[in-house]
Amino acid sequence: KLNDMGVPASDCNYIHFEVLNYHRPILGTLHVKYMIVDRKLMLLSSNNINDKPNLEMSVHMTGPIVDSFYDTFLYNWSHEFEEPLPCLADEHRPVVERRAHIDDRDDGNDYNDTPFEKIEYGESVDQHHNNAYSNNMSQRRDDEHQEHEFSTSLHYHAINPHNPSIGTVPMIVANRHPKGTPGHKDVLNPQDTAWICLMKMAKEEIFIHTPDFNAKPALQGIREACNRGVKATVWISYGYNSAKERMPFQGGTSDHCVKRLYKQLESDGCHTSLVVCWFMDVDVPQIDDKNHRCHIKFMSVDNKMAMFGSGNMDVQSWYHSAEVNVICESPELVASWHHIFIDNESTAVYG
Repeated sequence: KLNDMGVPASDCNYIHFEVLNYHRPILGTLHVKYMIVDRKLMLLSSNNINDKPNLEMSVHMTGPIVDSFYDTFLYNWSHEFEEPLPCLADEHRPVVERRAHIDDRDDGNDYNDTPFEKIEYGESVDQHHNNAYSNNMSQRRDDEHQEHEFSTSLHYHAINPHNPSIGTVPMIVANRHPKGTPGHKDVLNPQDTAWICLMKMAKEEIFIHTPDFNAKPALQGIREACNRGVKATVWISYGYNSAKERMPFQGGTSDHCVKRLYKQLESDGCHTSLVVCWFMDVDVPQIDDKNHRCHIKFMSVDNKMAMFGSGNMDVQSWYHSAEVNVICESPELVASWHHIFIDNESTAVYG
């Protein structure tokens, strides 16, 4: 495999390397960005592995949350491994006291175009990837036979420059399957449901940091929140992916959608509740959509809850791409992230 990629095998004597070209035609791309090490720690990032000059966000997590991402990887891989993963049968999963179920729904949406829709959680997932480990995994998951279960009793230890003593934080994974067929109806998934619920539950303030802002549910959610008296602050990277966003059924450019949203709010009599800022790099008091762009995906509600990961507020992430995000509840951690944004950007001052 490495030779096929132009990497001499002598340079990687102790590395087994497999690559999967993942795509669900036509629009179901793989948009997740995370790395798991030894099934013990992980990085959830906004950045791809490339050399684009973007401002990015990466969060280091440990604890049971890692198992949820490990399962997400198994679902997305959808092929038998050449060699079994060394940690596939490790006993890292804790006793789960509460669960969130994603049930099959007969709502007209086709959820069966992904490789994992017919795979049972636990036994069949691991059997699908490596039959040698299936018996071991099924025995310790006999009580977890429900399809598509995700643990809500998840924690990680947060260390950051503003408050290194936050400790454990309750959190849950919010992902979505890929949807390759065109259309703007596939919102019955954990990611989209979480975004909608967070915007509906907001009482005081919503903060969004996103490269693009053109998905109808996101625009509608902000409009409804402003009409309730909630202050909405949205930081966007001007001109990001504008050429793609102008294509049919892709939602339009962010600046066009923002202008339309302001007009709607003005007719509602609450346009002052929305503050939109265009990303400005630190010490760069002007828009530079070529060399200084922001690729962060983040939402906070009432300065208490946050959701971050791979999902943008655009049509592709809302309706088509495979995504993975984390929701956490910690006023201290949310305040810390807000401080980090301000320290590393000029958006609040010049945007």
